[in-house]
Amino acid sequence: LTSRLHGKTKPHETIFRAMLERLDVPAERAAMVGDDPTDDVDGARAVGMRAWLVDRDDRFPDQPERLRDLRELPAALGLVRQCR
Repeated sequence: LTSRLHGKTKPHETIFRAMLERLDVPAERAAMVGDDPTDDVDGARAVGMRAWLVDRDDRFPDQPERLRDLRELPAALGLVRQCR
């Protein structure tokens, strides 16, 4: 789903809701991963999705739910146990 086809851009909640509807997934069962704290993370959270910011360059150190690398996502989702 692109902003051009949808008619609204992120972080507008309707673009997130439209994608959830297309996937037939409730917001609380979906996850958004993006590189913009407002457009991607805040937009997704506004509709009830879990969201992570990919921050490879450490530009947003205070952002909760931040990933330095996409390889951290499975552990963040609770799909694998983290080694201690």
